[in-house]
Amino acid sequence: MNVNLEEIKKYLKTYNGPELNIMEVCGSHTGAIAKNGIPGLMSDRIHLISGPGCPVCVTPSSYIDRLIELCLTPGICVVTFGDLLRVPGSAMSLQEAKGRGGRVQMV
Repeated sequence: MNVNLEEIKKYLKTYNGPELNIMEVCGSHTGAIAKNGIPGLMSDRIHLISGPGCPVCVTPSSYIDRLIELCLTPGICVVTFGDLLRVPGSAMSLQEAKGRGGRVQMV
């Protein structure tokens, strides 16, 4: 497949069809789109809308910090989906806390 990036950029910038609303769902997609200046490459008829975000992307580090504090508390076990284990808190992730003796179970 031969792709001409300049032709694609020109098409996006000069697009004059029906207005398009494109939702990016993941927060890391939103960040990458902004970081790479993609909105500036598009016609004003193409609208990028930030969606709800996946749980991993939208969970504040303060929540992770609290979960870490809880899992390191004797008698408490934090139960979570596997995706959340690697999300960094301000000092470590739940996975790292588990390695330090925290009680964390994945469902």
